[in-house]
Amino acid sequence: MGSIISKLFKPFNFTPWPVTIFSTLIYAALLISLLIVHLVVPSAPQNPVPFRGINISEAWLDLQILTNGFRPYNSRRNDEVRDWLLRRIETIIDENKSQSTVEDGQMNRCELAESSTLGLHPRDYNGLPILRTQQALCENDGVVAEAIIYNDLVSNVTFSSGGGLSSSGRARNDGQSVYFEGTNIIVYIRGSEDDQYWPNSTAIESGSTVGGVLVNAHYDSVSTGFGATDDGVGVVTALQLIKYYTTPGKAPMKGLVILLNNGEEDFLNGARAFTRHPMSEYPHTFLNLEGAGAGGRATLFRSTDMEVTRFYANSPYPFGSVLSADGFKRGLIRSQTDYIVFNDVLGLRGLDVAFMEPRARYHTDQDDTRHTRRSIGRMIELERIVEEALMYMDEL
Repeated sequence: MGSIISKLFKPFNFTPWPVTIFSTLIYAALLISLLIVHLVVPSAPQNPVPFRGINISEAWLDLQILTNGFRPYNSRRNDEVRDWLLRRIETIIDENKSQSTVEDGQMNRCELAESSTLGLHPRDYNGLPILRTQQALCENDGVVAEAIIYNDLVSNVTFSSGGGLSSSGRARNDGQSVYFEGTNIIVYIRGSEDDQYWPNSTAIESGSTVGGVLVNAHYDSVSTGFGATDDGVGVVTALQLIKYYTTPGKAPMKGLVILLNNGEEDFLNGARAFTRHPMSEYPHTFLNLEGAGAGGRATLFRSTDMEVTRFYANSPYPFGSVLSADGFKRGLIRSQTDYIVFNDVLGLRGLDVAFMEPRARYHTDQDDTRHTRRSIGRMIELERIVEEALMYMDEL
């Protein structure tokens, strides 16, 4: 009896009971910590304007407009959303060009020189129409911020996929061929280090302008869901990036390409059509915004290499797992994202960031704003910091 009591009062002895108890406590603590990190969404920033040029309340209102109906490609609602996005982008740029702010005791006034609106001129070097070119000249700080909006109704793509054996190996799946006419919206924000090549083709053909960042989101949804996280939050995040980098004094060092593509839910058609646009030759890194759940936290799905991944680690509340990347590689995750187009077809390096949980709401009518409320603020904050880090890399 005495020996048993003495063992109980010596918990650090390497005996079965102490080892069992401490091992159980350690594993339970690790499991609980992982569950908290995985399931608990960080609270949104208290300040709706965490950075000058970013407005989370405005993004929330945009998301409600964007997701008030199903918007699959080639539907009437999809066309309405596209028209709304074009007007919204123009409104953002118009508001920024008329700003007057006091910085360091000086008035900073901006005037906008608009070269065209909603016409067929000017055109880029492949003859594709530019919707609008705007240049804001800001006094005192010398910043020149230029935005070019492409209403791309010209780019199209044709591709085929061969048939193959089914998973059972007993039957052959039919191949398919696709012809797709794109309806993408592309916004180019000139960086201070970019060559003034538009609409001249010389610089881009020589490769001297390569070095910008592509941020991508798709504005179509499946026919069974509102698409708040797939990919509404990505779209309004992109709108806020446009707002941020066209704000006086916030012009990027390297150019930024915002791609709002249409038709992702059908064979990634929108991103494939983008590969036929000359602007696809410009970026050297990309940030793909996606959604595979509703209401969870943004996670790093996969990345092309460690060098671009380290910038994600510096973002607020970084979260990722090798399981998602391995799941894609082994075919356990059957759906795909535009990541494979930018990496495999264009050869760009970058990140695939998406909402992952709860997976049960994916592509359902529960992927709505009610289940997305806590996710949007952190997504915008995270993407601005990661995108800015990618932009300021000297060379990748």
